[in-house]
Amino acid sequence: MLGRAAAVATILGLIITILVILQPHTRKVLQVRYVAKVSLVRPEARVTSRVKVMFDSLVVLSPTKLFLRVTNAGDVPIEQRDIEQPLTFRFDKGKVLSAILSSRSPANLEAELQMTDNGIVLRHGLLNPGDGVAIEALLDGDPPWPAAICRISGIARPKILLPDDKVKQVRVAFFGMPRIAEIIVVGLCSIVALLLWIIVVVAVRETWTALATDEGTTRARIASEVDWPAVASELLNRLSVEDRRLLQVRVGQDPEAAFGHQVHVSAWENPPVNREDPLQEALSTLRGWAPEAVADAIWRKVPSGQDEFARRVVMKLSMVPGESFRDFVSRAIDTAIPSSPGWSLRTRWHRFDKQAVGFGATAFILGIPTSLVVAAAWKAILLG
Repeated sequence: MLGRAAAVATILGLIITILVILQPHTRKVLQVRYVAKVSLVRPEARVTSRVKVMFDSLVVLSPTKLFLRVTNAGDVPIEQRDIEQPLTFRFDKGKVLSAILSSRSPANLEAELQMTDNGIVLRHGLLNPGDGVAIEALLDGDPPWPAAICRISGIARPKILLPDDKVKQVRVAFFGMPRIAEIIVVGLCSIVALLLWIIVVVAVRETWTALATDEGTTRARIASEVDWPAVASELLNRLSVEDRRLLQVRVGQDPEAAFGHQVHVSAWENPPVNREDPLQEALSTLRGWAPEAVADAIWRKVPSGQDEFARRVVMKLSMVPGESFRDFVSRAIDTAIPSSPGWSLRTRWHRFDKQAVGFGATAFILGIPTSLVVAAAWKAILLG
């Protein structure tokens, strides 16, 4: 069961990784970086009636230069049809005296500025990823950084960066790696995380089944549902034709007769001492095969979680002298299956698979940090 679950998890992980790789990234990010704000006149050099700062015949009391840059920092272009309201910079204080586009990237990028008393409007054409413009504005006053407002399809609000903010490109790995390689690596790690949790689920299920009371698993049901003559016949078919002839097994005869007193009872009552006696050899071989065959038959009928315990118990048994095949089957069932569903907790504790619990506990301990790391990696890849 665990093997099938692991295969399914691997296939699902690969499918998810391929879908993520094929799915185009549609992150739209309009980034506004405020580069600097410089006062052109020292605070102590106040304008007097005799000394004035003029700008186009206007007296400027506190001239301030503002530098900023607007860039498409996303993965997809921002087209002109996406813009319902262009990017607007609004100042709470001061007055805009002038604004120019100091640079464009690329040089043929279509863009223009419009000024109002308390704002600057940037109208632009197509902005491919990495495209941007630099703006220089002259203000009268020393206002705080302006508010950036826009209404563009796929963009809730511009991403604002102040001069002290550092732009860090989100990387999943500690070393430089192409984005497609990062997606593949994180996809494979997702498969590992999924496999760990499948192991946890399977281990919990197996342990619970082993510890829980199962009224359906009774001796009578196992004894009646298994075709024991077919099991005996399968064992006899493993013998050579000569050995079957020695055991006097004929077509149509009950195959269990070869295990009982109908055939040379003395051979069962006394352990074979002469290994050269063909009849003794055949009987010894048949007796040696019986525990494994009976254990496998019971294993197939006992619910998961109890099956391994039942198989281990029967494999430790051996046919005693004078015991028929059906008597051995009854003894094996009595030993491997509880006489009543009400086993004590201590008895049930000894019948579940300790190895499954160990695997499950280890997978749980590793699964939590692995899942958290994988989730953070997918968030970095998909959301940036």
